[in-house]
Amino acid sequence: MDELQTALSHPLSPAFSSMGLALGRVTGSVVGRSQELKSIERELESPPNGLVCISAEGEPGIGKTRLLLAIQEMARRLDFLPIAVTADEEIRGPFLVARSIFASPNTIEAGVGTAAEQPVRAALDALSNQDDSGLANMAPNQKLLRVFDLAAVALRALAKQRPIALLIDDLQWADEDSLRMLRYIVRANAGERILLVLAARADEVAFVNEAVTLLADLERIGPLRRLKLRRFSQLESTEFLQQVLGGQINLSSAAVMHAQAEGVPFILEEQAHAYRDAGLIQQIDSVWTLAANAERLLPSAVRTLIQRRAAHLPDVTRATMTEAAILGRSFSLRDLHDIEVRLGENGREAESLADILAPAVGAGLLSQHPAGSAADYSFSHDQIREYLTA
Repeated sequence: MDELQTALSHPLSPAFSSMGLALGRVTGSVVGRSQELKSIERELESPPNGLVCISAEGEPGIGKTRLLLAIQEMARRLDFLPIAVTADEEIRGPFLVARSIFASPNTIEAGVGTAAEQPVRAALDALSNQDDSGLANMAPNQKLLRVFDLAAVALRALAKQRPIALLIDDLQWADEDSLRMLRYIVRANAGERILLVLAARADEVAFVNEAVTLLADLERIGPLRRLKLRRFSQLESTEFLQQVLGGQINLSSAAVMHAQAEGVPFILEEQAHAYRDAGLIQQIDSVWTLAANAERLLPSAVRTLIQRRAAHLPDVTRATMTEAAILGRSFSLRDLHDIEVRLGENGREAESLADILAPAVGAGLLSQHPAGSAADYSFSHDQIREYLTA
């Protein structure tokens, strides 16, 4: 319980908060996202016209958290109240994300001495099951509706004092109660000056019913704009590596690292650290240059990310993916069937193999090709295939 209370009083995840310390004033230094930031800045600077919702969607490591930090800094500069929280893949609980919103130091501080102070306290007490105003005697549906209403009233009271930027990272891991609460708040506070930014892994959020319903509601109501974050071009990778390394990088070295990371910012950054720690990239005449004999490394942080995502898959899915990795980056179910036969197993039919691999597609580890393609699946990054073959 003490650990949970500590987590609630510090609602930013370690990744979110530590990156914030590293980036500082990041708005002008986020590589490859200038158009997205400009459109969000226009929303923040526009006259008050009610709730605005934006989703930032993309694969793991694509830079969603970095973008949220830039938005948070921008919102603070434009006198919005930034409330930034994140869901956790492993720490789950009823209303955990919701409690993080109202237990945020920014939320509590903004309410102190204002008309929002009592509504914020009432919402937090209700969400933490510490309310003594008769909620305990209500029927479950009535109690849930009352909690939602208290949360909506509190956020509305805060928005009357100062416009709000509510930033939620890793929406795909948010608890169902908090997602339902967000749906209620959006409907109840549609006229308030609130910017809601939701960052999510698109492949994974598709398997979370409440998250899908929330996004569908937002699209139906009208205020949702969906930003699809893409991988870096080679030029953007070069700029990003120079930012990470703190100096100019040899263009050939940048091209090699871009190809290895396939333009995924997280992998690029971890590669830069791994190569530097191993002495495989050094400054020569003030230019960072990759050693001629540098081999492709799988940085520990990247390995951990892949391990965590693969750990949630059924054993049979992981085993089948390992067999598929033998076939290369892309593979067909027919070839996978043949591999199983050669390994002395009873080769499973394509339909059965597709069902087995479905969880890996949902986790973003595999991409499924359209019918009629030369291959049926591809590993979403070659680092994933290399990890499995190892």
